[in-house]
Amino acid sequence: MWTRIFKYGLIFFSGLCIAACNGKAAATAIDSQHRGITSQLSYCASDEVGLDLERAMTCHYVARSEFPRKGIQASEQWLRLEVNAPINGIDSIAIHIGPYYLRDIRFFEFKNQQWHEKIGGIKNEEVEKRGNVGNYTFIADLNKDKNNIYYVKLQSGGLNNFYVKTEAWPPNLGFTVNQQIGLGIHIGAISLITLFAIVSYLMNPNQVMGRLIFAMTCLVLVILTGNGLLTRYFESNYFWINLYLFNWLICLRQGLWVWIGQAFLTPYKAPKWYTFSCNLAYLITAISCILVALDKTAIAQTLIIFLIVIHPVFQALAIALTPGISKQVRRILIAAYLIADVFLFLAIYAVTSKSWENDLVLYILRLTDFVGPLLILTMIAIQNKLTRHELTDSTSKLMGFTIKSDFESKLLNERRVLVDMLIHELKNPLASINMAIGSLKMSLSDTSSAENRRLHNISQSIESMDTILEKCSLMNTLEQEVKKIKLTNVNLVNFLRDVIQQQPDKHRLKLIESGALTIQTDANLLTIVVENILENALKYSLIDSVILIEVLKTETTNSPDKFEIVVTNKIDDEWAPDPSQLFNRFYRHPLARQTAGSGLGLYLVKEICRLLDGSIRYTRTTGSVKFHIEVST
Repeated sequence: MWTRIFKYGLIFFSGLCIAACNGKAAATAIDSQHRGITSQLSYCASDEVGLDLERAMTCHYVARSEFPRKGIQASEQWLRLEVNAPINGIDSIAIHIGPYYLRDIRFFEFKNQQWHEKIGGIKNEEVEKRGNVGNYTFIADLNKDKNNIYYVKLQSGGLNNFYVKTEAWPPNLGFTVNQQIGLGIHIGAISLITLFAIVSYLMNPNQVMGRLIFAMTCLVLVILTGNGLLTRYFESNYFWINLYLFNWLICLRQGLWVWIGQAFLTPYKAPKWYTFSCNLAYLITAISCILVALDKTAIAQTLIIFLIVIHPVFQALAIALTPGISKQVRRILIAAYLIADVFLFLAIYAVTSKSWENDLVLYILRLTDFVGPLLILTMIAIQNKLTRHELTDSTSKLMGFTIKSDFESKLLNERRVLVDMLIHELKNPLASINMAIGSLKMSLSDTSSAENRRLHNISQSIESMDTILEKCSLMNTLEQEVKKIKLTNVNLVNFLRDVIQQQPDKHRLKLIESGALTIQTDANLLTIVVENILENALKYSLIDSVILIEVLKTETTNSPDKFEIVVTNKIDDEWAPDPSQLFNRFYRHPLARQTAGSGLGLYLVKEICRLLDGSIRYTRTTGSVKFHIEVST
């Protein structure tokens, strides 16, 4: 547990280091700007498109707070930068313009009695115009005798957030160096989280961690392309990598976060509308990528921002409505997605707001890069912890069940041995008594005497007791599930004929023949079933009534054919048994208690049918009952 806490703590500490280092970089940049240099940036308030430098110079320029933000749209913007000359002999200044993914930058400097144009931006193919890592730097001369005025024309593909930094050139520790340090820490920390996700997945593969690896890889590529680290080292004809790949990755990144969220609910039965919303999110992602390829980046960014804002809300709602999630996990997941949504709202507001400084916007965007992965890792860690607790509880319960099962098995074995021993001990005296009765009968010359009749009644009682003991032994064997099935081919019609011939009142039994029907079953067990049913029918049906026996074939389409042995006998309606208790052990109808019986016959029939993969059911009509013995082929 402490190892995991240390790992997550290390990741969180890395995020804090980023913020601290970026803060230091910002402070250093401000110091360099104030080495005798003061600058003021103003914005052209005109909505006219296609202004050239001459007309831009006559534009009305306003401060940032008064500048009307244009929202998410492809736009052109003119800036005027006024720089006061320092008194310490600095002859040149560096003007840094970013972010790197600005489409086109035109920097104008008045030198040698004319305006000179310098070019930057990702749509320019020349390597020397791709700028530094994270921004574009323009070196300009500084005139000490007057205010220096420079003009900048920016073209963006959607979001209009940008920054302009001014510092003395060459700097002691300039803005570019600090920015590269902050960017290096940012990439390093994100890569550390990605590496941690990969190692965790290799040690314990799971769907959420696997998808997180894809999302983190996409995030690393977003940072690399968004800051020019990829295209900076390619030949000039590969400039389109930043022109399209960056925006494609931005779109794909949001689709991957939706994919991760879906993985959290995969083990549960989420609402149907949630699957539809996820598919809709994937469709929006695909449409946005197509729009980027068609150079409609502003529309694509609008769709992605809509998806960024709305998806966490739908995800939290789906978590709240999905059954089977424990309360603790549900609260954690909902809280995590709501926190993520707050940070996403904050990032969007920072990008579109005109009241926030550009440095702060950069830090918020970098912080947002960490919020999603850290929240997901936190959710996974908490889920794993809860899973371990549940596993521990389940293991304890399983151990308890195992001990209980072993104890019950031991008791069942002891009962089986006891029952077998009692049956054996009872059968021996009964056999001796039966032999003694036979000897006494031989010594009596008068077969019609009262003594002979008593001996006959005793002999019948012994046979009944012997039958009950056999049933008890069979019941004990079935309940212990030690009875083995011996399958043989059985012709049902011939089989029923043989069973009927063994019955004492076979003249009352009528078999309705229906051709040769052969099945594969245990003949001995099926004999016990049929004999018990016939014995009950002969015992409880009306005196001298005929008992019908027939075999019916049940044809099915998706399973093997089945056969029913149907035994029908007439009874007095007052003797009709209770269907809910008929197949219970020791059940006997109150009016049947004067008739010899144990109440085990139908219970044994039910258990043997189950063992033979069949069934027994009972139906009743006025004046008659039917027993349906179902056997499969």
